[in-house]
Amino acid sequence: MHYDGVDYDAGMVIGAELKNGKVSTQIGFSVQTFIVYNPANGKMELMFIIKNGQVFLRTIFIDKGTIEELLIGSVIQSKNYQAGNTGFKIDGETGIAEFNRLVINKDFKIIGDASKIVLDNTGLAVYSTSGGVIKLSRRP
Repeated sequence: MHYDGVDYDAGMVIGAELKNGKVSTQIGFSVQTFIVYNPANGKMELMFIIKNGQVFLRTIFIDKGTIEELLIGSVIQSKNYQAGNTGFKIDGETGIAEFNRLVINKDFKIIGDASKIVLDNTGLAVYSTSGGVIKLSRRP
């Protein structure tokens, strides 16, 4: 398409080649926005979009991966998180971090699952299952 003195195009390339005894296959797209929909439930439900060099995914499950840099907009937590009981939660907006069911030895290594650590604007608190608490905070 030619509009206002500029050429615009969209295309798809499918290829296979044999190089040095190895087969390589490719599928390539030339578009500004790439969208995949799921029509399974009778709706055109959006699965993912690639636009302006960014990928937007509706839901993602990653079995194992390496992330060099991660920006969390709000909260990161474990699947088993229950406030004050199990798992962990780090709130990126408030800065409050909670880690539940931890035991820390004299070398400050986690060795079991029996206490809770909370880090918030009041300080650092380590709770034991026996009811004791160690609180580190700044004096007012």
